[in-house]
Amino acid sequence: MELSITWGLKNSWPEGTTAVWGARAIQAEREYLPYMDFLYDRQSTDGEKEPVGKLLSLLNGGALAQAQEVYSDLVAIGEIDRAEANQVTLYEDDEVKFVANTRGSYGYVYVAAWLKGGE
Repeated sequence: MELSITWGLKNSWPEGTTAVWGARAIQAEREYLPYMDFLYDRQSTDGEKEPVGKLLSLLNGGALAQAQEVYSDLVAIGEIDRAEANQVTLYEDDEVKFVANTRGSYGYVYVAAWLKGGE
C-alpha cells in the first residue's frame, strides 16, 4: 500500500512503511525559544488503523516533545534556517523516525514521522 499525506513533508518515508503522520507547522518562539506550532487542521495520517494508532501513541508519548527540543537546538545553532531548505532528523529510535524541512518558506516547517520497519 502506497501511503500519502495531505500536510507535511510528503514522500519522505521509505517504501514499505505502514503508518505515516505529517504536518505543516508554524515556526514560532515561546519565551525566546524557537518551536514548531502544530495546528490541528494542518496534520494528516495514512495507514491502517492499528499502525497509525501506534505511531500517534509514540509521538504523544514523548517522541514529539523530544523532536521539539532538537528543533530548538538546531535553529539556535543555524542548522535549521527559515530561508534554506534542509531536511533534518529531529528524532529517531527503533520504532519511529521524525524529519523536518523548512523548504526555505520563511515561516513554516514541514514534518513527517513514520513507523520504522519497512526500511
